[in-house]
Amino acid sequence: MRDARVRTLNPTWRLAELEKEADTARTEDQAVTRADLKRRVEQCLAITRAGGYIIMGTDSPIDDLAVSSHMNLRAMVAYGYTPREALMTATSAAGRYLARPLGVLRTGMLADLVVVDGDPLERIEDAANVTTTIVGGRVHTVTDLVAPYADKPGSGSGAARAGRRPAASRACDATESARVPRHPGTDAFWWNHPTVLAEARRSCCHDD
Repeated sequence: MRDARVRTLNPTWRLAELEKEADTARTEDQAVTRADLKRRVEQCLAITRAGGYIIMGTDSPIDDLAVSSHMNLRAMVAYGYTPREALMTATSAAGRYLARPLGVLRTGMLADLVVVDGDPLERIEDAANVTTTIVGGRVHTVTDLVAPYADKPGSGSGAARAGRRPAASRACDATESARVPRHPGTDAFWWNHPTVLAEARRSCCHDD
């Protein structure tokens, strides 16, 4: 395990780490890792086929956001899931488990959609070819979504630094749960390090 005490959520740093991990995957023997992954997916598939719920999560901030979700989908299909079954873990199954109007196209559901170039029901890799997102009926292109981060990569939203915090960020202040007191038993886990927690809170809801 890396010395995670110096890890942060800086996207520029994470990109470099992702590139290193990809190089390792290409150059080192992955037989043991793939065998373990296959067993894990087969266990999940058995639960799914028996009528249980497998729900995709982000594991934020432990895992690589977005990237890990798409790699999970690809691994699920590689080791037994149909593309439809895999996609349901991130859509309708999540909505059903949370008892929220999410994850399916139907009257009365929340209008949160992702538009992709391709057909992920035939080729799961196409799920990553996002062209547009629709949140609450509002359309956002990929260009729109990344624009606030273009001026200073890795330092947060330009709008937030300029004092124009997004409405969702301001709303988060009013709904934030009371913070759990720090306990020495959590110090061994990098995601509980104060630096990481502070950066996570800042990137979500707080000013610099």
